[in-house]
Amino acid sequence: MLDLGIFHGLKRAFASDYDRVIVSEEFKLVYVPIAKNSNSYIKSIFLYNVYGDYDPFLYTPISYQEKTGNHLFQSARSARSIDDYERIVVLRDPFKRFLSAFYDKVVNKYPRRIDYIKEVRGANSAGSVTFEEFVDYMLRIPEWRRNHHFRSQSFYYRLLNNYAHIGRVENLDDTVSFLKSRGMRVFEGEGFANGIFKKTRYEKKIVIDPSRLSVDEFSDLTTLPGSECFFETECHKKILEMYQEDYILLNSLGL
Repeated sequence: MLDLGIFHGLKRAFASDYDRVIVSEEFKLVYVPIAKNSNSYIKSIFLYNVYGDYDPFLYTPISYQEKTGNHLFQSARSARSIDDYERIVVLRDPFKRFLSAFYDKVVNKYPRRIDYIKEVRGANSAGSVTFEEFVDYMLRIPEWRRNHHFRSQSFYYRLLNNYAHIGRVENLDDTVSFLKSRGMRVFEGEGFANGIFKKTRYEKKIVIDPSRLSVDEFSDLTTLPGSECFFETECHKKILEMYQEDYILLNSLGL
């Protein structure tokens, strides 16, 4: 029987959504989506400006595509040949991005979905996994086997070049201003479809080492440990190592 981790990895290696960008012909923009980098919000802005029936109060980009079949995806390969379109991408602190993905895709979905836990422990193994075990697994496997939420940002950044705008999640207003300057309408306020804006409440101080907590223990917490709680832990060092190329990229861009 094929190892579950390799099975998922092979699916990811040949999945079309690992080589997709969003293209707006009307606004002559190409956006490189990176999971956990305010991706749903920016995709929503593109859909809102292109499809008249897209309502961000009712749909996320995924639910809208499932209902209507409408989307703006093209392969990055085809987008490379569009020279007169401006290209944009949004980056984020790599450690905070990893932590956000772990909370959103592993902790918040527990115990309804345990795909990642099975992948780390093996299909027939019982029990949860600790944050440290999860980090060790991600560090051990090659990037092509990781789910797109945990692949490096530099992997997606390299899909295109000559970016007209490189934004930061930590200063998203800058990206919103850029889209407005190109004629896009931007929706603001509250009450949007669940999933467009994801705001996790973080605890800034915690007595124990959170990297030793298991997924089920995380799921019992009222507020989740913020990135500051992991500083100086072995896990923090391992994630810095895992995303070393991302940190080099951010430094080279002055971000």
